[in-house]
Amino acid sequence: MLMARVRAALDGLCTAHPDGRVLVVSHGGVISSALCEWLGRPLNAIWSFRLANASITRVELPAGRLLGINETGHLGDVARAAVVP
Repeated sequence: MLMARVRAALDGLCTAHPDGRVLVVSHGGVISSALCEWLGRPLNAIWSFRLANASITRVELPAGRLLGINETGHLGDVARAAVVP
């Protein structure tokens, strides 16, 4: 069910924004489920992705070509300070 909702939302965004320039802000579970779709992995693989808070995942749609996953460079020292050993 989650995968169907994520797929429908992404399809709707692609239709509404054919130039492909869209910013989507979401929880890690939604991003991980979309990553499973784009990488051809089963939905239970969402647990294999570690996505930091405020990280950036960049995708070229509608092809689903991944340009970056879990990018945190923009967070600087804040990201390093938030890591729990």
